[in-house]
Amino acid sequence: MFLSHEAFFNHEITTRPNGSFIEEKDQRSLNMYNMNYTDIITYDVGMKPHPRFPDQQK
Repeated sequence: MFLSHEAFFNHEITTRPNGSFIEEKDQRSLNMYNMNYTDIITYDVGMKPHPRFPDQQK
């Protein structure tokens, strides 16, 4: 199971399955409603430090 507040992967906090970061211009193309669960769970949301919350702990 997964939970998201948005329909897409946010570029500020998401890492692709290959470890690269998502660019802002590409984030809306990664719409979870158009993806299957097996693909969604390969993305990491949280390992990349959030630029607006530098003191936030993982």
